[in-house]
Amino acid sequence: MRVVKKINNNVVVCLDQHGEELVAFGKELGFQKVPYELTDMTKVTMTFYKLNYQYYQLLKEIPTEIFDLSAAIVERAQALIPRILNPNMIFSLADHINFPELSNQVQHFRPILSYWSS
Repeated sequence: MRVVKKINNNVVVCLDQHGEELVAFGKELGFQKVPYELTDMTKVTMTFYKLNYQYYQLLKEIPTEIFDLSAAIVERAQALIPRILNPNMIFSLADHINFPELSNQVQHFRPILSYWSS
């Protein structure tokens, strides 16, 4: 997978082996000079294909730990609900959690993140 653009230190835009654009999440993926070939796929925690512009904006505005919390909640919900959830739900949920009135209370979500991630 080829990293072609850095969004932040933990989120990058890539091209897969078929030339399809995707967004990859993972610790320190954006540290290297872009472009580069990502060979250690164990660093990638989430990937998203065909994101619209609104989601790219959210990636720039919302801290990665909020996306991690959102992904953990959606993953746990998917395990409990016998239907396929929209993977883009992660973005909507992250946007709600990061809402300005709640953003001052994110520290209260840290224990929840520990619970949902286990």
